[in-house]
Amino acid sequence: MFKCEVCEGGFGPGVAPVKLTVERRPRTYPLRWDVNPEPKGFRRVEGQLACVDDPGGQGWEIVREVVACRGCAAAGATGAATARVA
Repeated sequence: MFKCEVCEGGFGPGVAPVKLTVERRPRTYPLRWDVNPEPKGFRRVEGQLACVDDPGGQGWEIVREVVACRGCAAAGATGAATARVA
Protein backbone atom coordinates (compact mmCIF):
# COMPACT_ATOMS: atom_id res chain seq x y z
CA MET A 1 0.00 0.00 0.00
CA PHE A 2 1.24 3.47 -0.80
CA LYS A 3 0.05 6.99 -1.51
CA CYS A 4 1.10 8.63 -4.77
CA GLU A 5 2.92 11.89 -4.00
CA VAL A 6 1.92 13.37 -7.37
CA CYS A 7 -1.83 12.73 -7.69
CA GLU A 8 -2.26 11.93 -3.95
CA GLY A 9 -4.24 8.78 -4.74
CA GLY A 10 -4.11 5.80 -2.41
CA PHE A 11 -3.28 2.38 -3.84
CA GLY A 12 -3.88 -1.00 -2.24
CA PRO A 13 -1.74 -4.09 -1.87
CA GLY A 14 -0.33 -5.64 -5.02
CA VAL A 15 0.21 -2.33 -6.82
CA ALA A 16 3.90 -1.51 -7.17
CA PRO A 17 5.05 2.09 -6.62
CA VAL A 18 7.51 3.80 -8.96
CA LYS A 19 10.21 6.22 -7.81
CA LEU A 20 10.19 9.30 -10.02
CA THR A 21 13.27 11.54 -10.04
CA VAL A 22 12.17 15.16 -9.69
CA GLU A 23 15.49 16.94 -9.21
CA ARG A 24 19.14 16.04 -9.82
CA ARG A 25 22.49 17.82 -9.81
CA PRO A 26 25.87 17.26 -11.49
CA ARG A 27 28.59 15.73 -9.32
CA THR A 28 32.33 15.27 -9.76
CA TYR A 29 33.85 12.27 -7.99
CA PRO A 30 37.53 12.41 -6.95
CA LEU A 31 40.24 9.88 -7.77
CA ARG A 32 40.61 7.22 -5.05
CA TRP A 33 43.82 5.19 -4.71
CA ASP A 34 43.87 1.43 -3.99
CA VAL A 35 40.18 0.99 -3.19
CA ASN A 36 39.03 -1.85 -5.45
CA PRO A 37 40.54 -5.32 -5.03
CA GLU A 38 41.31 -7.04 -8.31
CA PRO A 39 39.08 -10.00 -9.27
CA LYS A 40 39.97 -13.37 -7.76
CA GLY A 41 42.65 -15.30 -9.54
CA PHE A 42 44.81 -12.23 -10.12
CA ARG A 43 48.20 -11.52 -8.61
CA ARG A 44 48.75 -11.18 -4.89
CA VAL A 45 51.06 -8.69 -3.21
CA GLU A 46 52.60 -9.98 0.03
CA GLY A 47 49.71 -12.37 0.69
CA GLN A 48 46.97 -9.82 -0.04
CA LEU A 49 44.99 -9.05 -3.14
CA ALA A 50 46.44 -6.23 -5.18
CA CYS A 51 44.16 -3.19 -5.32
CA VAL A 52 43.42 -1.00 -8.29
CA ASP A 53 42.55 2.69 -8.40
CA ASP A 54 39.08 4.15 -8.86
CA PRO A 55 39.48 6.84 -11.54
CA GLY A 56 36.59 8.98 -10.29
CA GLY A 57 34.73 10.99 -12.89
CA GLN A 58 31.52 12.88 -13.39
CA GLY A 59 27.92 11.87 -12.93
CA TRP A 60 24.56 12.84 -11.47
CA GLU A 61 23.21 12.75 -7.91
CA ILE A 62 19.51 12.50 -7.15
CA VAL A 63 18.45 15.47 -5.03
CA ARG A 64 14.75 14.65 -4.74
CA GLU A 65 12.54 11.79 -5.82
CA VAL A 66 8.87 11.02 -5.21
CA VAL A 67 6.84 7.83 -4.95
CA ALA A 68 4.34 7.75 -7.81
CA CYS A 69 1.75 5.46 -9.36
CA ARG A 70 2.35 4.01 -12.83
CA GLY A 71 0.07 6.58 -14.48
CA CYS A 72 1.91 9.54 -12.98
CA ALA A 73 5.28 7.94 -13.73
CA ALA A 74 4.29 7.56 -17.39
CA ALA A 75 3.23 11.21 -17.47
CA GLY A 76 6.49 12.12 -15.68
CA ALA A 77 8.47 10.83 -18.64
CA THR A 78 6.94 13.68 -20.65
CA GLY A 79 7.41 16.20 -17.82
CA ALA A 80 3.73 16.61 -16.88
CA ALA A 81 3.97 14.96 -13.45
CA THR A 82 6.97 16.97 -12.29
CA ALA A 83 5.06 20.20 -12.91
CA ARG A 84 2.38 19.08 -10.41
CA VAL A 85 4.89 18.28 -7.63
CA ALA A 86 5.86 21.38 -5.66
